[in-house]
Amino acid sequence: MILRAIPALVAGALLLAGSGVAQAGALSVSPVLLEMSAKRPTRTLEISNPSDQPVNVQLRVFAWAGGGTEEHYAPTQDIGFSPPMFELAPGARQVVRLAARVTPTREMAYRLFVDQIQTAPPEGGISMPVRMALPLFLSPDGGGKTAVAWRIEHDPEGALLVARNAGDRRLRVTELGLESAAGSQSVERGLAGYVLAGQERAWRLKNINNSSRIVVTAVTDQGNIRAEIGPD
Repeated sequence: MILRAIPALVAGALLLAGSGVAQAGALSVSPVLLEMSAKRPTRTLEISNPSDQPVNVQLRVFAWAGGGTEEHYAPTQDIGFSPPMFELAPGARQVVRLAARVTPTREMAYRLFVDQIQTAPPEGGISMPVRMALPLFLSPDGGGKTAVAWRIEHDPEGALLVARNAGDRRLRVTELGLESAAGSQSVERGLAGYVLAGQERAWRLKNINNSSRIVVTAVTDQGNIRAEIGPD
């Protein structure tokens, strides 16, 4: 089984990945970025219920791969966690313990899905399910470097901006844009996504003319980027 699209409520949680706490619906989680390594193979996650109603929570971990304009997920047993399901009373907190079951030779990427399981909707109202997808990275030593190259590609639907990361650490990209002789355009405001280690990530472009010099601009977790792409 492979999951591809990120629902809107998940994407909303991902926008908070730069902060220490994410909250959606009746759930609050901390931290929102989980990093593990061969030297530090265990981590804890705290999930709390700030609402006035009890909630049921389910956790799942999926292997995460890049490629194209979407994220791709697949079942995995690489990361153990406990408890996988629990009920949180109003104001209660639960500590979840995670442990790596594999020894990585390069940085490996996962998503930890935190789902609020719906029971009966509140009387006279509608209750929307909540899902958070937290990034989890497992590396050999907790270090690593990025090595990202940018290019423009074309397909039957138009043009794509493609980033290839030949390094052994992911790159988190925000405020992605392009500059050219025709002016500047925003490719993705806010969180544009991750270029995972050894993988590619693509973004669909509008009104692009790459017959002249193009400069990619972005804010990343490794600093600001200005990368020139030559004409075709």
